[in-house]
Amino acid sequence: MANKTRTAEKPLKIGEVTLMVLSETESVRLPTKQGFIYSAYKGPLAVVVVSPSGKRAYSPDGQAIDIERLTREVPDLAKLLEAY
Repeated sequence: MANKTRTAEKPLKIGEVTLMVLSETESVRLPTKQGFIYSAYKGPLAVVVVSPSGKRAYSPDGQAIDIERLTREVPDLAKLLEAY
């Protein structure tokens, strides 16, 4: 059984700039004759930059991402962005 979640980590504020790291966690549980095998992975999904000039999001490879799409995919992000 696989489980995938996307979350927003605690924001980091540096002066007037706030960085929000979005991560994706995937875990798998497989039954075996002796019990279960568990496997998990946590990796970067995107970085959101909030500054006086606006809100921008980037993928781990540096490509711009639509913030509206990310807020639909990561419910925690919408709540965080309301504060900024």
